Amino acid sequence: MYKEAVAEWEHVARIYHHDDLALALARGYSKSGYKAALQAVVLGMEKDARRDYFPPWMIARVYGELDDKDRAFAWLEKSYQQHEMMLQFLKVDPFWSDNLRSDPRFAELVHRMGLPQ
Repeated sequence: MYKEAVAEWEHVARIYHHDDLALALARGYSKSGYKAALQAVVLGMEKDARRDYFPPWMIARVYGELDDKDRAFAWLEKSYQQHEMMLQFLKVDPFWSDNLRSDPRFAELVHRMGLPQ
């Protein structure tokens, strides 16, 4: 249901007055599909992070979905350094894909956080 997911992301972006992200999502999806839409939104989030706050865990999630492990873990590290509340669900949140869970950096982060292995 990629089309519906992108439509929801667009809707949320517009609610929070991120019309440029909504437009990037629509263009990315229409040009090259779901992954292109995600790429467009995450690049927009990184760019806009200077003026608007996008939590690092959120950016990490998108990079995880794109299977860009290095960027995902870089943003997870920022999230860890900022003691973001959402990381408490790291072990149980189904959104953290298997491609990240299987990476040794995931287990190392879980260990540093003191979560049960």
